Amino acid sequence: MAATATGVYGISFEIMVVNAALAAAFVVRRDRRKQWLFAAMGTALVLQGTRWIAPPTLPSDQIAILVQPNIPILRSG
Repeated sequence: MAATATGVYGISFEIMVVNAALAAAFVVRRDRRKQWLFAAMGTALVLQGTRWIAPPTLPSDQIAILVQPNIPILRSG
C-alpha cells in the first residue's frame, strides 16, 4: 500500500526508520532501552499493518494478455 503512494523511496525510508530505532535501542543507556525497543516494534507493526488489511477488489470485465514479440517460440521435438 505504501509503495503505491511513495514508491521505492518510501519503502526504503520505512526500512531505515525501523532499523535505526532498533539499532538505537542497543546504543542508548540500559534504562531507556525498553522504550526504544517498544518504539521500533510499534513502528514495524504500524507500517506492516496495511498488509493485514485487504484492499477491496475491483470488478473487471476485460482480460489483458501481454506477449513479447521478440522472444522466439522454441518447439521441442
